[in-house]
Amino acid sequence: MTLARTLAVALALFLAGAAPPAIPPTPGQLMDSAWRVTTIDGRAPVSQRAVIRFLGNRLSASAGCNGLGGTWRLQGSRLVGGPFISTMMFCEGVMEQERAMADLLGSRPKISIQRGLMQLQGGGHRLEARRLPGASRP
Repeated sequence: MTLARTLAVALALFLAGAAPPAIPPTPGQLMDSAWRVTTIDGRAPVSQRAVIRFLGNRLSASAGCNGLGGTWRLQGSRLVGGPFISTMMFCEGVMEQERAMADLLGSRPKISIQRGLMQLQGGGHRLEARRLPGASRP
């Protein structure tokens, strides 16, 4: 495709209000990053501590109560993780979102990153998160 044609297609998509197609992230976009969860299944997280972290080949996540962790890698546009281990405390009001997050991460979800927003979708669940500045270490 020529540069002029590529620009024409991009302009047509922009004018039509269409977003460009999502490009699968690279491991470098996730390595040593932390993401504040903004929605789980279309709802705001019930805890301000809902976060996903990628540190080396390890992933840790929490909806605000229990910790979930395991290994991760990218396979095309899928986040492949596990086996995951989790703490098992009961926290009033958080458990539904914790189960959704665990089911999602265990389902080899589709992953995309655009403009600092990560989207994960799979296992009947959808999660959005914004990249936190700096390294993922607390």
